[in-house]
Amino acid sequence: MTKILFTGLLLAWLAGAATGQERLYDFSFAGEPVERVIAAIERASGTRFAYPSSLLARFPAVTGEFARATLRQVLDAVFVARGITYKLQGDYIILGKQRRPVTVSGTVKDAESRETLIGATVYNPASRRGTATNEHGFYSLSLEEEEARLVISFVGYAPFDLTLALTRDTVIAVELQPSIQLEEVTVIGESLSAWIRNVQPGQVQFPVKVVNNLPSLLSESDVLKTLQLLPGVKTGNEGLAGLHVRGGNADENLYLMDGIPVYNPSHLMGFFSTFNSNVIKRVDFYKGTFPARYGGRLSSVVDVRLKEGNMQEVHGNLSVGLLASKFDLEGPLERGKTSFQLSARRTYMDLFLPSLLRSVTRETDGHGWENYSTGRYHFTDLNAKITRKFRGNDQLSLSVYWGKDYMNYINRSRIENTLGPVEEGSDVSTTYTHLSTEERNWKWGWGNFITLLEYGSRVTERLYGRYLLAYNRYVSTINVKIDSTLSTRREQLLSNYTRSLYHSGIEDVIAKVDFEYNLSARHTARFGGEVIYHTFTPEVSNFTHLSTAGEIDTLGQEVEMKNRARGGELSLFAEDEIVLNHRTRLHPGVRLTLFRAVDATYFSAEPRLSFHYAASDRLSLKASYSAMSQYIHLLAFGGVSLPSDLWVPVTRRIPPMRSRQVALGIYYRPHPGWEFTAETYYKTMKKQIECIDGATILPAYRAWEENVTVGEGRARGVELQLQRQQGRTTGWVNYTLAWADRRFPGINRGKRFPARNDSRHGVNVVVMHRFSEAFDASAAWVYNSGARATIALEMYDMPKIEGVNDSDAPSSPGIPHVEYRNNYQLPDYHRLDASVNYHRQKRWGTATWSVSVYNLYSRKNPFFVYMDGEVRDGTRKSVLRQASLFPVIPSFAYSITF
Repeated sequence: MTKILFTGLLLAWLAGAATGQERLYDFSFAGEPVERVIAAIERASGTRFAYPSSLLARFPAVTGEFARATLRQVLDAVFVARGITYKLQGDYIILGKQRRPVTVSGTVKDAESRETLIGATVYNPASRRGTATNEHGFYSLSLEEEEARLVISFVGYAPFDLTLALTRDTVIAVELQPSIQLEEVTVIGESLSAWIRNVQPGQVQFPVKVVNNLPSLLSESDVLKTLQLLPGVKTGNEGLAGLHVRGGNADENLYLMDGIPVYNPSHLMGFFSTFNSNVIKRVDFYKGTFPARYGGRLSSVVDVRLKEGNMQEVHGNLSVGLLASKFDLEGPLERGKTSFQLSARRTYMDLFLPSLLRSVTRETDGHGWENYSTGRYHFTDLNAKITRKFRGNDQLSLSVYWGKDYMNYINRSRIENTLGPVEEGSDVSTTYTHLSTEERNWKWGWGNFITLLEYGSRVTERLYGRYLLAYNRYVSTINVKIDSTLSTRREQLLSNYTRSLYHSGIEDVIAKVDFEYNLSARHTARFGGEVIYHTFTPEVSNFTHLSTAGEIDTLGQEVEMKNRARGGELSLFAEDEIVLNHRTRLHPGVRLTLFRAVDATYFSAEPRLSFHYAASDRLSLKASYSAMSQYIHLLAFGGVSLPSDLWVPVTRRIPPMRSRQVALGIYYRPHPGWEFTAETYYKTMKKQIECIDGATILPAYRAWEENVTVGEGRARGVELQLQRQQGRTTGWVNYTLAWADRRFPGINRGKRFPARNDSRHGVNVVVMHRFSEAFDASAAWVYNSGARATIALEMYDMPKIEGVNDSDAPSSPGIPHVEYRNNYQLPDYHRLDASVNYHRQKRWGTATWSVSVYNLYSRKNPFFVYMDGEVRDGTRKSVLRQASLFPVIPSFAYSITF
């Protein structure tokens, strides 16, 4: 007790002594010159002033009364209030000029094409402050008034180093030269400074060069296939372009083309994506934390920005592949001011597919019986963009995308039946020949149309605005015709005609605005909003049936059905990147959304927060929290993307889906050119929908709410990646350990069960090597634990009923029993792809031969599994069979770049 009392008295005395050191002064100045004020302060305080003689040349006379004021209070009132700073150092008071904050802004462009660069880094090493260019290549950076050094860099370009005296707000347009070492050193990641300062965990940015270098199916490079090689990302089925990100469903990914949603991001039912890699400028992929400017989906954002077109010269590319060709052309309409970008892509499977299918499927017995199938398929897409640049870095662009898939399948059969004489034993030898014909014709067409007008403007040196108007449409049409006849040689006896026309789609009218505001050296804010008017067309169908017997119409029926729904969506967002110090950053944000459906209105507030701490120049720690909401559902049959899949809005009974995700990450550079990342996440998903037992969603849209139930899900996992970014040999290896499950009332007795995309382990190995300027090669190995399926693995024997099934014939397999939803794990999925490219420089450009092999060792991966039956030893048994899609597939392409 004595020790405690003594310690308290000692601390009180020390505090009093410390307080006593803060002397108090009395001064009275009435229009005194600053030199006399300084002399009075020096006499009273015993200090000395130090300052350059020019600093106080025009200092105004000082007037003021100070009674019992501290020295700092006097200095603040006399000097700081008049733009002079001071520093107490020993017995000296050092005066200096107060530096004003100034703003450096401008654009960063490619020196050759004059096209703006998105994500270029502008960095001031002295203050360790920096920023990155936005979607229009604009940057704004606040610094203090001084002589400043700026380092501007971008992947694949030589860095630009600039020193300038900042005395006022300054506009600097920078043009970067493509790196002369690009052929020798391949860089597939960000620069060091950008990597260290990036706040978002789970964000991936990569140049399109990586996409074009990786092996691909049928020599068609694909952005979504490249994303499938990243940790935490899985595909639904063999060959499909859909993504399952961190335990989410395929419809929970937001695909953006220049900021506009793409509802069907694939061709050929998912084998290729709608994004033509030749016209892609930049890809941002978010799988962890989402900035507040994004919303409307739960699992990921794929933000694709398209090229604007070369402002200086005409360039193009023509590529001819095994099944598809593509062409793009870009150049100036007015040099340095207006550019165009035009690209087209088309498959030509329809040239040989009809005859191939007919020869493979044709069956005949040589006696008037014939059956064969034929069909055709192709897809076409077009991208066009015109960009006009104005003074002050303003920019106006008009973009159009049109993509269409067309599939036609025809099955024809012709059977002749010859009947004998009319009466048995009659001398009349007349016979009757009946001719039966049937043709089934399926026509499917689906595609996207997007047009947008975008204007970007520098409002002030610190404020940049982006304004956008767009129209977006996805349409799917299925037309099925069945025509059958029965006739003799002389007359038609019976005719049946049936036609089913099915139409579905979604249309959006979008108005969007967002601003980027550089408040200060420590705050960069983005805010804005968008309005979307949705028109859903889940089902417009027409059914016609006509039947005739001879010349008499026996039946005529036509049924038409229309289902449409409309919804309005209003979203506001605000986010701020806050620099607490040179090591610590925060990125808070919030998104507010109001959605009005036919019979319900929903509101959501979605907070977002990211934290970043740079422990050193090599080690960075990040954490994040995000909330997302989704107001539309994709009603899909099975796990395969089909033209009949349709989008529907939330209703009074089916509320919006919600997700909450927490992510932590460690990012480490053990050596220049090498990067190691480790991330872990936990995600909850509310208001998920699932088909109830014994029901399917399609094709009956009208009862879809009755066929689904609402429940919850969760996902968690760990993702590791080691990446080499420089040198002749580059690539990465990653590993994912993940869990995903669901719980729904009325399914599996309300207990949790594995999600269909629950795949425990995932490994991706990617290697790219440049042997010389003329020759390079790449390989990618993919491994995933088998996904889940619901299959009856047990059977109950059918009871013997006398007189019904008591014969010695092979017995029925019995009554199927499913233990729980998604009870069966498919076989593991793995494959190896490889490609080589040979480049030859020509006088007019570059010619490239590309040879790729998909599934090099011809692994029979499961596309789906099904239960089949076979008879063994007089007993019918159930057998589980696997359907595989792709064996080893070699392909080639020849391209010229000019």
